[in-house]
Amino acid sequence: MSERNVPTRPLSTSAWTPERIRALGTVTTVPIAAAIFGLSRSVAYDLVKTGQFPGNRATVRHPGTGSR
Repeated sequence: MSERNVPTRPLSTSAWTPERIRALGTVTTVPIAAAIFGLSRSVAYDLVKTGQFPGNRATVRHPGTGSR
């Protein structure tokens, strides 16, 4: 679990309550957002690449590279 006691991986799709989602704050990862929306990780990344992922996003950063 993270510092805020929010698991980095959901127990199941139904485990994402509004309170857990709010506890994530304003930034999260694509895999966590995919789990919230009930999408697979690969589908989520494909949607991000084409600009069709549900929700708002300003930038997508690749972990460890600092690039977009």
